[in-house]
Amino acid sequence: EIEDGFSNEIVSGYIPYTNCRDALMQVVFAIQAVADTSNSDIVKIYALSDEVKQTIPLTRIMQGQSFGEETTVTSVELTAHAYRPITDKYIAYESNISGSGEEIKVEFPEPLHDLTITNGEIIEYGTNYAIIDAYSGCVLQGQKYEHNKLIKAKKNPLVLTTDIDNVIAIQNATLVSQSNVDKVLEKCYNYLVNTETTNLRIVDGKHTKYNNKTKYGEAKYGSFKYGGGVQREIVYDMPTNVGDIIKTETEYRGVIQGRIIKQTFNLNGGIIVKNTEMR
Repeated sequence: EIEDGFSNEIVSGYIPYTNCRDALMQVVFAIQAVADTSNSDIVKIYALSDEVKQTIPLTRIMQGQSFGEETTVTSVELTAHAYRPITDKYIAYESNISGSGEEIKVEFPEPLHDLTITNGEIIEYGTNYAIIDAYSGCVLQGQKYEHNKLIKAKKNPLVLTTDIDNVIAIQNATLVSQSNVDKVLEKCYNYLVNTETTNLRIVDGKHTKYNNKTKYGEAKYGSFKYGGGVQREIVYDMPTNVGDIIKTETEYRGVIQGRIIKQTFNLNGGIIVKNTEMR
């Protein structure tokens, strides 16, 4: 399920041979989205919201909060990739094994185009792999791509002269190109330079609300009489989820704000206690 804003996104580049999960991660990173399977049986792809979802009162925070500060990030570097087909040849597979055809999957260490084969048959192929029937003396070769790289950097203006140089370099996002490098770099920078971390336990529970009893009768002496049925309403706390930006009260640091980056759950007496890490 893809959010409408991403349905017409175009990315260019190359995905090395890998599993489907890592390939999807390359695409999602390049379009600045997230892939989410929580609370669902489908994969949802959408943009993270920058709005504060809720403020968690101290009554929902269990004791034992902890706070940390990681090393200051002095700069973030992001590599943009561009591929141009050239005629240089590369031998992807070569075998002197004798005998009848043997089906083999060949994974390429770099992208190739215009594949050719001798003493064999290409059954299936892409720019990063081929499945072939190989006979004695089989040779599979293709032509290379020229791989050009452009490194863009964004420096942290709040760095002190006493701070140790700490550059975070993102080099292997091969679907980042010159067309999207600036937007991706900006989003990465905004996340990575925030080095304050908070660990706390948030309660997602439920509460019973009772209606007010109805006052009736006029008492000259004594109290009014009350009556009416006791109706109950079950009210659930608004849940917290990974990716949400929340504000939370703390015991010693007032109200802090951050994005939830990790949660694990415990069920404790009918309530959910979420061990939460915020950044």
